[in-house]
Parts: sequence; structure tokens; C-alpha cells
Amino acid sequence: MDSNKNSSQQENQAKNKIIKTGIIALVLGILIGFFIPRPQAKTASNTAVKSSSKQKSEYVDSVKELIKSKYYQPVDEKKLDNGSIKGMLDSLDDPYTTYLDKKEAQSLTDTISSSIVGIGITVLEKNKMIVIDSVLDGTPAKKSGLKANDVIIKVDGKSIVGKPAAKATKLIRGKKGTSVKITVKRGDHEANFKMERDTIPIETVKHKMLDKNIGYLDVSTFSSPTTDEFKKSIKDLRKSGAKKLVVDMRGNPGGELQQALSLSSMFLKDGQPIMQVQGRQKADLAVYRASKKLDGGFKITEPTVVLTDGDSASAAEIFTAALKNNKIKVVGKKTFGKGTVQRVVDLPDDAELKMTVAKWLTPDGTWINHKGIKPDYSVDYPKYLNMVFNEIKTPLKVGDVSSNVKVFQVGLTALGMHPGNEKGIFDEATENETKNFQNQRKINVNGTIDESTIQEMIRALRDLSKQQDPMQQKAVEILNN
Repeated sequence: MDSNKNSSQQENQAKNKIIKTGIIALVLGILIGFFIPRPQAKTASNTAVKSSSKQKSEYVDSVKELIKSKYYQPVDEKKLDNGSIKGMLDSLDDPYTTYLDKKEAQSLTDTISSSIVGIGITVLEKNKMIVIDSVLDGTPAKKSGLKANDVIIKVDGKSIVGKPAAKATKLIRGKKGTSVKITVKRGDHEANFKMERDTIPIETVKHKMLDKNIGYLDVSTFSSPTTDEFKKSIKDLRKSGAKKLVVDMRGNPGGELQQALSLSSMFLKDGQPIMQVQGRQKADLAVYRASKKLDGGFKITEPTVVLTDGDSASAAEIFTAALKNNKIKVVGKKTFGKGTVQRVVDLPDDAELKMTVAKWLTPDGTWINHKGIKPDYSVDYPKYLNMVFNEIKTPLKVGDVSSNVKVFQVGLTALGMHPGNEKGIFDEATENETKNFQNQRKINVNGTIDESTIQEMIRALRDLSKQQDPMQQKAVEILNN
């Protein structure tokens, strides 16, 4: 009895400390209880620590003074201080623990609130490279074909290699309706993606009927309106006759922890575990469970299937793991694998420190970091969605042989056209079908594969993938059997 009572008190203490911050944020009272060491050991330890800390502080200060006085040209003292902080954080080798100066902090706030004009990506600094962390659904970036883990090397032809994320973000953002060209490295290839900046959509849940009794919900991210939007969508689908559900978490980069807990709770019986949060010490464990407090008493009992892919991350993985633990089937590809929890701390001068403070575990205690969640049914995207165009410098024409021609031919075949071959050889059959494609899409009919034709092919294939969605088809098959 006492053990259960203490466990319940610990859970409630941890749950009361949830805050909204970035991708997933949680303030933890990590040390529950405390101990008092022997007085002798306490005095000796504190003296040693203070002495050691003082020496290290003086050492750092001496290096700083040397740079200020002896460096061959004047230096900005504030930049030195920021560099010291970033150096400490870099040593942790954790891309999610970062120092944000005033401009960078405002950039993060804008991203969280979705009140910006841009292309719809979040980025990380990793090994001095700018890496796309997530691509939001329904955004210019998603429509153009950018993917998580793409390494951004240029923005409008300007190299950003070795530049801070704030620099890249500043170049990518701009006025609504203006264009930006992003050059990325994907594997061993470079590719260009041109898109028009737009307002990042605030709507996080979309829904529709797939057939007479199966409802579909697409959750693009977890932010403040998600729970209310999800409930409204469920009510609308029920009115339309939905008896079964497909919940799409593909491309969902995560968001607010509270929203993930609320949505998960709707599908579980009160008391069932949603997730665990593990602090620095093994004893610092909090278990979050379904409750009326989380879901407002709104429960979903319809048979459900969840869709995931490699871009389903963070809060989307919390939701997926909670439902999978409750025997709800998962279809698609293995998820991203982000199993850590961040807290944002306000610093002087409007700066912020985003720091990893804990790891989260699935209901059965599994840490999915860098591993992801394996679906019950592995279903891949169509072949044409897994291919990528390399950077194109001059239009391709009859007689050219290249990987870009091969990718374009695969796309033509997927669209029901007949390019003659899929070996990357630009022959007359490919030229004829290229002209037919350009004519159908109402772009310049010249029979060559230029940048505008490639961008139009990317859009055409994305439209096709929505009509021919093998993951969605498998989910419907499962629900109908």
C-alpha cells in the first residue's frame, strides 16, 4: 500500500511540472527526496569542489583575457562568451542541447507558434552541418520533396557549410510568395529544391472518409490546438458514419508533450500507461497514465490503425508506442527514434538554453532513441518516392546519359507513360514522353529535362502518391478483415 501511494505521489509530482517547450519539453523535479551525507565528507567534498571550480574558472578567464589582449585583431567580448557556452554544449555531442542567443531564441519561438513565413522545416546543427530535423506536412518543403536528414549545403547558391543554424534560418525565411532554392546533400548525391515561401499552416489535424465506414485523420504536428481539432474531427467522422479509424502520423515531427498525452489517453482505459520519463538517476522515474484529466473523458473505442514513417518523431512516437502497447496495429516504416526530453531555460539578454534533461521510455520500458518503433506491418513508399534528382546544371536532352534521366524515366512510367527505357539513356521515346508530360502539366514544352520540369515531376509524383498510398491501403485491408 505504502509503495503504491509513494508511486502515485511521484507520478503526480512529475505530471504537474509539464510545460510547453519546443519539440518535447518537461520540467522535472528529478530528485525526489534527498540524503544528508556525513558532516566530515560534506565539508571536505564542498571545499574540494569549490577549489577545483575556482581554478577552472580562473583558467578560462585567463584564456579569455589573453585573446582579448594578444589576439592580432580586436574581438567582440560577447561573441567570446557565446562561443564558450556553445563549446561546452558541443562537447556533449547532443544536437538537441543548444544555446540560443536572442535572435535564435525568437526563431525557435516563431517555429513553435507556427506564426512564420518560410518553407516548413526544422533544422539542427550536427557535426558543423545544418541537417533537416523534420519537414512539416502541407508545407512548401514537403511538397518539393525535402526530407529529414537532408544536409543543407547552400541557400540560393550561398554556402552555409560550417555556418550556425540561425544563419541558415535567416536565409531560408523571407517574404511570402518569394522563391528560395535549397541545395542539399542526400547520401552521396546533391540535389536542388526550389520552392515558394508561404505561411506555415496552423491546422494540425485534417480528416476525411476513406470509404463508407472508415475515417482518416492526418496529424501533422502536436501543438496547442491539436487535442481540440482531433476531438472535433472524430465527432465529424462519427456523424459521417465512421466505425473504424486510420490515424496518420507520417511526417509528424512531434511537438508539445501535453498534446501527445491527451491524444494517447483517448485510446486507452484510465490507468493504462502512456509513457515513462527517466531522469539522470534510475530512481527518477515517472509513469504517465491515461486519465480523465488528460482526455476530458473523451474516449475512442473504434478499431484503429496507425501509419508511421521515418519522419514520425518525438511526440508522434510517444503516441504510436502508447497505442501499439494497447494492441493497436502500426503500418508503414520504422519511426525516427527520438527518445529524449528537452527543457528550455530562460537566460539573461533574452537568450535561452535548450537542454536534454531526461529520456522517455515506452510503456514497457523500452528506450527507442536512435532505434525507432518498428511497425507491425512494414510497407514501403512507392519506388518513385525513394529516388532523388541530383543537382542539374544544364538541361538534359537526347543523347545524354545520367542518373537524373533515369529518375525522370521512373517518374514517367509511374504516371502511366512510356519513356522507352529506365536506364538513364535519353532517347527519342523519352523526349516524346517528356513533351507529353510538359504539355499535360501546362509548362514550357521543349522536350528537355530542365529544373522547372523536374520540379513539376516532383509535384506530379506527390499527387500520385496520395492516390496510390500502399500504407493506407494496407491499413484499410487490416480494418476490413
